[in-house]
Amino acid sequence: MISEISVSPRPSNNKARHLFFILMILTVTAAAIYLSIPNYKGLVGLGCLVFLVGAIYIYNRYMATKYYYDVMIDTAGTPLFVVRSVVGKRATTLCRVELSSVIGITTITAEERKNHKAPDGFVKYYYAPTMSPDRITLVTVSSRYEHAEISIEASDDFIDLLRAYVTEAKEYRTEEE
Repeated sequence: MISEISVSPRPSNNKARHLFFILMILTVTAAAIYLSIPNYKGLVGLGCLVFLVGAIYIYNRYMATKYYYDVMIDTAGTPLFVVRSVVGKRATTLCRVELSSVIGITTITAEERKNHKAPDGFVKYYYAPTMSPDRITLVTVSSRYEHAEISIEASDDFIDLLRAYVTEAKEYRTEEE
C-alpha cells in the first residue's frame, strides 16, 4: 500500500560554505582595491562584481535552498513522485511525475557521475542540495510527455521505499488496464 511520505535530505555543504566565504572575501578585497587605486578601476570593479554574483549564486543554490522529495497520491488516486524546493517562505514544485512512469532508479558515485551520459533524448534535472556529493541517485522517467533523468540525493531507506512504491504503482497500473 503506497502511503504519502516526505523527506528532506540534510546537505553537507562545507564545500559550498567555504567557497561562499572565499568569494565574499575576494569581493571585499576587490572593493577595497577599487577604492584605493586610480588605475584599472573598470577591471577591478568588474572582478568585484563577478565575485559578488558568484557568491550570491552559491548562497541561493546550495545554502538557502531546501529540497523535499515527496511520494503523494493525487485526487485521482495516482501515486506521484514530487520534488519541491523551499527558499525562505517560497515553495516551488520542481518536478511531478507518476510513479508508474519511472523506468529506473540507480545510485552512482562521484567518479561514475563524471563518465555518466544520459540516454539520447532524455533531459537531465539536478535536484541535490549538496555541492558535488559523494553519491547521487538517478531516477529515470519515461512518459508520454517527457523523457527525463532526475538526480536526487536521498538516503538508502528512502530509495528502497521509492523502488518498492514504483513496483507497486506499475502492478496497480497493469491491473487497471
